[in-house]
Amino acid sequence: MKKYFLVAVVPIVVGVLSLYMIVRNVLMVGIDKTEEFDRQISSSEKRITGTVLANNFGCAGDAACFLAVEANGDGVVNVTYQVSEEECLSVSSQHGYNVREGQKVEVYGKNYSSDLMSTCESANYYIKTIN
Repeated sequence: MKKYFLVAVVPIVVGVLSLYMIVRNVLMVGIDKTEEFDRQISSSEKRITGTVLANNFGCAGDAACFLAVEANGDGVVNVTYQVSEEECLSVSSQHGYNVREGQKVEVYGKNYSSDLMSTCESANYYIKTIN
C-alpha cells in the first residue's frame, strides 16, 4: 500500500511544486520589468517650446486636460496639465486652462514618450506662455 501511495503522491507534489515555480518566475519577471520601466520614467524630464495647436478640456469629465503643442524639433507633443479631479502638484494646471490655440509656450515636465508629457507630478513643472 505504501508503494502505491508514494507512486501516486510524489508525481502530484512534484507537479504542484513545478507549477508554483513556473508561476512565481513569470510573475517575478513581470514585476522586474515594471519596476525597471518605472525607474526609466521617473528619471525622465523634458523641456519643450512650441506653438499650441489645441487645448483639450477633457478633465471637465473623466479624462485629462492637455495641450497639443507643435514642439520645435519634436513634432506634436500632448502635455497633460490636469487629470479629471485628481490633485495636480503644479500650479500650471490653473495656467493651462488659459492657454489658447496659437500661443507660444515653454513646458517643463515629466516625459512619458516622444509625444506625451505631464506637468502634474511635481511643483517644479510648468507651462508658461512666451512672446
